[in-house]
Amino acid sequence: MMSRTRLVILLGGALAWADSRWVEFRSDGFQLFTNASSRQARDTLVTLEQFRHALSKTLARPEIKTGGAQVLLFRTAAEARPHATGSAIQPGRERVTLVLAADTPLGPRFFREYASWLIESNTDRMPPSIERGLLALFSTLEVKATRITLGHPPPAPDRDQDWARVHMFAVDADYYGKLPVMLNNLQKGIEEEPAYRNAFGKTRPEVDRRAAQYLAAGGFLTVPVSGRPIDPERDYPERSVEPDFLQKTLAGLARERALAAEYESLLASAQREPDGGQAIAALKKAAELQPKRAAPRLLLARRELDMPKRIELLKSAVSLDRRDAAAWQALAEAYQTAHQYADAAKAWLAAEQAATSDAQRAQLRTARLDIERQRLDFEEAERRRIAEEKERELRKLKEAAVAELRALEARVNKDQPPASPGEKPVPWWDGPNPEGKLRGLLKQVDCLGRQARLLIESEDGKVTTRLLIRDPGKIAIMGAQEQTLGCGKQKPRRIVVEYFPKPDSKLATAGDVATIEFP
Repeated sequence: MMSRTRLVILLGGALAWADSRWVEFRSDGFQLFTNASSRQARDTLVTLEQFRHALSKTLARPEIKTGGAQVLLFRTAAEARPHATGSAIQPGRERVTLVLAADTPLGPRFFREYASWLIESNTDRMPPSIERGLLALFSTLEVKATRITLGHPPPAPDRDQDWARVHMFAVDADYYGKLPVMLNNLQKGIEEEPAYRNAFGKTRPEVDRRAAQYLAAGGFLTVPVSGRPIDPERDYPERSVEPDFLQKTLAGLARERALAAEYESLLASAQREPDGGQAIAALKKAAELQPKRAAPRLLLARRELDMPKRIELLKSAVSLDRRDAAAWQALAEAYQTAHQYADAAKAWLAAEQAATSDAQRAQLRTARLDIERQRLDFEEAERRRIAEEKERELRKLKEAAVAELRALEARVNKDQPPASPGEKPVPWWDGPNPEGKLRGLLKQVDCLGRQARLLIESEDGKVTTRLLIRDPGKIAIMGAQEQTLGCGKQKPRRIVVEYFPKPDSKLATAGDVATIEFP
């Protein structure tokens, strides 16, 4: 009986706030729904937007995007608690939901989570020490309307070297205004050492020594950050929502949590499943449940044997999560296997940037530098292969030309009786009479596909003439039957050629051969 009474009381409490009036306010980055007061709603939106503005200026980005996130601002923490599930920031299939309470100030814990979400969803990974320092720095950001203050120190246990380094960059007079330059360089993939030199004119070790001194000295200052010119009353008007809005929204959040749990279960079972077909089916279903998650595509790629398909899956994975070093490394290795070395080098560089530790980054840098040696080895092997293919093709063409000339000789000499001693051969010819006649030594035959070029030296050795055989099938060859015309340099032999004078400047020939006689 007592448990029923308690259940009635709980349901009554839930209905009390569920039936309260909910309204909507919109900013550039958020849709905020609330049953709290209009002032609390607008103050919350101002804080979220000014924080986003200050972070974008520090990161040297024109805008930090939220992807149309929604905010559920409950009147009390008790109302919000059942829907926060351990974190105020809840990712969903289509957008992120922030679950907040009007009676609980947005403090360091939320600001750290908020900064982490904005950085991870808007930038490529920066060195882990820099990102940790940024999160600590922004965890204590203070927003009062359009006035923003950066640099309040966190509790003493949280003041470590990473925080001190970034805090010094943000507020110290020697570094002030240069932090965005360094962060912009790091986001572009520039290594730390040149990024430090570009921004501060100092090496990383020099900066680290100065940061250690800065941390030990204490006396940390703050700096003002110019905020956005926001007029909450004008910029964030109140809008009504449908009566069943809350029930639909909370049901949607419950579905999102159920889908997320099913997604994690599918990933876990796919990694344990020994049957490849069942594992692939589980991964494909996981990708359908969470289309913006990279993990299913990465795991599918590892099981894909067809290299082009594997590369496409990995490209899809890194497009969904550019901060996943494992996905970039897998893509780089796939490109290497496919001998796409330029793409592999870019993927190795991205993997190095996405590393979450200095040790991992050093390992990936070594792999990236090794790609150049592999590329050079592959290109040298390709050059040799292409040269050998060209040589084989040329040899085939020469052999074909020789075979054709020999076939021509055979056709001409076929069924011809042997010449009588002292008998002068009578050439067979039913075409126009050739006007030119040349005696000399045949020195070379250049095979030009289906044509041939004869190089003939005069008997006194002073003049060399080139004549063209345009169609071997129309050439009459007379003389010793054993004579052949092979390609290349010839053993000098006497030749008499009748030809039609017809200079060809392109082939450097004086005319077209009509008859050939070997005396």
